[in-house]
Amino acid sequence: LLDGALVWRGGGIVPVEPDVVVVGAGTAGAAVAALCAQRGLSVVCLDRRPLSESGARWLNGVPFAAFDVAGIARPDGAELAGAGHGFQLVSGWQGPALKFVRETVPEVDMRLLVSRLQGMAADGGAELWGDCRLLSWESGPTGCLVETDRGQLCPEWVVDASGLAGARLLGQPVPAPRDICAAAQQVRRLLDPRAGREFFERHGVEPGTTLSFAGVAGGFSVVNVWMAEDRVGLLTGSVVADGQPSGLQLLERFAESKPWIGEPIFGGARAIPLRRPLERLCRGRAAAVGDAARQVFPAHGSGIGAGLVAAAVLAPR
Repeated sequence: LLDGALVWRGGGIVPVEPDVVVVGAGTAGAAVAALCAQRGLSVVCLDRRPLSESGARWLNGVPFAAFDVAGIARPDGAELAGAGHGFQLVSGWQGPALKFVRETVPEVDMRLLVSRLQGMAADGGAELWGDCRLLSWESGPTGCLVETDRGQLCPEWVVDASGLAGARLLGQPVPAPRDICAAAQQVRRLLDPRAGREFFERHGVEPGTTLSFAGVAGGFSVVNVWMAEDRVGLLTGSVVADGQPSGLQLLERFAESKPWIGEPIFGGARAIPLRRPLERLCRGRAAAVGDAARQVFPAHGSGIGAGLVAAAVLAPR
């Protein structure tokens, strides 16, 4: 009773001693759980939210190379929202522009990617616990003691994939406000295709190209917009600590100013660290991945690809 981990299961209390406990079931955490399980380790992956709400809930650019390096199949079908489209970077709203094609950075539906990774983890034998909170943890020379609101776990290793507020397991502070991007992304209905086409044509590009307006509110502030069939995609971000409106405010203001853009279909907002990765990614028998490890490409404001690669590094081959 004193040496084992205890959890309710099947109406009784039984010891649970997995090889790995993963805190966070978003892309990075679910990838760690899936790859560790596939390689024969026993895994428990927990998330404070329901599993269907874990991780990002919008479209995100993720390099194909990240999937290849991680050994995870590239997205296809509905998960692959777009690929090979043009990209035009504009200074402000009407300034000089730079055009290029992003053939190797597709738009991926994070909702479906997270679901796929969670499914891979479950198929490999990992246990996924949604609506489960981490209360405390301790690390010893031969293992860890993890307290959750569902009971105790005694894994050999703990992986922190809990996002921006993560790295607590490593004793790392939350990034300073000036290192945090307030980002938002939404897919909205296209109410007037003709007006939408005219908007893109005024900027010298075809619909389907992503228009990225940089520095629209000073400093780091960006509004990206694309149009396809009956939908419009909006991606925004800013550093609020520098005095800019938040990404969500930028998004809502832009949408309200364009009558051809309708109500949201899906999307979300979150804070993202814009700084170099932590110098120390492990302490004792705990390690951090994804946003918890500050593994984010600052110029893009995304850590999805880096988190997948880091998951593959952690999982033994």
